[in-house]
Amino acid sequence: MECSRINATARSRSSSGGDGDQFLAAHGAAIGVLLNHYDTTKLARRIRADLRAHQVPWLAPRRQASTPTDADS
Repeated sequence: MECSRINATARSRSSSGGDGDQFLAAHGAAIGVLLNHYDTTKLARRIRADLRAHQVPWLAPRRQASTPTDADS
């Protein structure tokens, strides 16, 4: 997954010293956005599956119109 590759790059650069801190400062927000997007997508997938499993009708069934009786005429 793309997030894992970015995190691995960030860790390798920060552990090797040098420009690791600058890399994280410049790309930390982008990494956060990707991780948040991944988590949100995963949560949305679970919610959609749950809603499909527990479907309820949106509208109540329509009642049949009562037929006029002799007393109504």
